[in-house]
Amino acid sequence: LSSPTAGAFNRVIFNSYEKDGVPILENRAMEMKSKDQEGEFEELENSATSVKGKDVVILVIRGNLGGSDRHAEKWIKNFTGFDHNSYGLFARLNTISGLQSYINHVKYRYPFAVDEINFQEETKKTITNGNTKPGWTEVRYNEFKNVNCSSKVIVIIDRNVASAGETFVEYLHQLKNVVFIGTNTYGCSLVPNNRVWTLPKSKILLYCGKDFEMKPDLKNYDGIGYLPDFWVNTPDVVDRVVKFANKYDWTIFK
Repeated sequence: LSSPTAGAFNRVIFNSYEKDGVPILENRAMEMKSKDQEGEFEELENSATSVKGKDVVILVIRGNLGGSDRHAEKWIKNFTGFDHNSYGLFARLNTISGLQSYINHVKYRYPFAVDEINFQEETKKTITNGNTKPGWTEVRYNEFKNVNCSSKVIVIIDRNVASAGETFVEYLHQLKNVVFIGTNTYGCSLVPNNRVWTLPKSKILLYCGKDFEMKPDLKNYDGIGYLPDFWVNTPDVVDRVVKFANKYDWTIFK
């Protein structure tokens, strides 16, 4: 059950169109690579308002390898009025080296993200001056919550949905009247927020994270990901989903 590689998709932040009366929203990137892309992310976030209350909405996030969770948070907020809720167990490693690694990452990849850089610098200072104890934070737990949604939402996913893309799937899972079609997502959520570290002598690169996340059932879904309700792995999946949306009685999913 293979699917097209991530490179097979146009890495569009946002695109929208209509087919046979059904609104279709595409989001295949959550990473802002230049300040010029701010408008595209605003379009993505505001698209939730424009389709809110529609009978059926198709959301295509195939090939979304991630970026920032905040865009998914804003989309859900605009679509439902509900503040995002990542469910499960969470903890974060707060150390000077960990924060500095993240700061270096942002400075290198997103030098225009001045507010984020300044926020992390201030957080690092709280450890340096002794106001914050370094190490793991307390484990917090958020319950899964079903969110009312008047629209029927069909989400098309594949194995190239990862990181913030999988976070988007997680948020969408909590909506009522939602169906996932495609293949399973990548499955890389146990240790999120990964950064590259260089060992000082060997110069070997290490890719490791500073957060820990686990679902309420305490199972590790790395390499498994989120499974679809219907497996469809064909190039014309969007056309098939449009026909599905217009043909079938949605009451069977309630």
